Amino acid sequence: MQVWLNDRLLPAEEARISPFDRGFLFGDGVYEVVRYFDGVPVGERLHVDRLEASLQQLRITGFDPRSLPRIASTLMEVNDLVDCSMYLQVSRGMTETRSHVPEGALEPTVFATTTQMESLDQLVTPIEATCSTAPDRRWMHGSIKSTSLLGNIIPLLDEVPGGNTEVILARNGLLTEGATSNIFIVDGDVLRTPAIDPRWPILDGVMRRLFLEIAGTLGIDVREEDIPVDSLLNADEAFITSSRRLLSPVTDVDGHAIPGSTEPGSMTGTLFQELKRSIQASIGERRADPIDGTLS
Repeated sequence: MQVWLNDRLLPAEEARISPFDRGFLFGDGVYEVVRYFDGVPVGERLHVDRLEASLQQLRITGFDPRSLPRIASTLMEVNDLVDCSMYLQVSRGMTETRSHVPEGALEPTVFATTTQMESLDQLVTPIEATCSTAPDRRWMHGSIKSTSLLGNIIPLLDEVPGGNTEVILARNGLLTEGATSNIFIVDGDVLRTPAIDPRWPILDGVMRRLFLEIAGTLGIDVREEDIPVDSLLNADEAFITSSRRLLSPVTDVDGHAIPGSTEPGSMTGTLFQELKRSIQASIGERRADPIDGTLS
């Protein structure tokens, strides 16, 4: 498998990054994960815009986020992939000595790799998820897609070995997001998700954005608001979203069953099928005009 490292393609086993890289020493970097079906990206422009915003907030310079599509297409071609995900990471770069304060403007370290994923035809139904809840003890810069993920990893270490798929985090009794996802619940005909709130910032996930758009197009009553943990436990339906999983119906939270998430005619199922239709339409458009739409 070939990977991308600082404008070079090379075998994964030959990739080398300095131990003095600030991404290694401090987690001083940002990343994006983009999903591709038949070579067509899902929400690529949103990923590029978010990557640019993350780099600006951390004041990391020297990398143009608009090069993401070129890196992805290069990796897919050399690795003979069309249905995959791409992980792209940009760290602040390497310093000569370990210091909390960077030594001026550095040359960033850019790494990217692709992973084979299911094709759209293989995604007949979404993969179900069982979840637990845990206190959200992370930092207050959740809007940055930072490589510093210990606050997300610790609750996963506690829960995933026991069989749960995801941990849903909460602050002051209110839902924030999943450790690796955004959370939605359905109450009757209303779709609810935690708001992007400066009190406890969460990541505005690309799939979160896309499902909000799809729900609006379908005329669904969508509310971005405070959601108590009890509302999740008593929801008619619930699902989590991320770029890798797209959408996963939540069938159980802390031992509370949520069977409505997978019932025929559920809002969860409808939104999943609408996303698939949207992706299929994008694939058709790209085939009709392969040059247009580099950033979709």
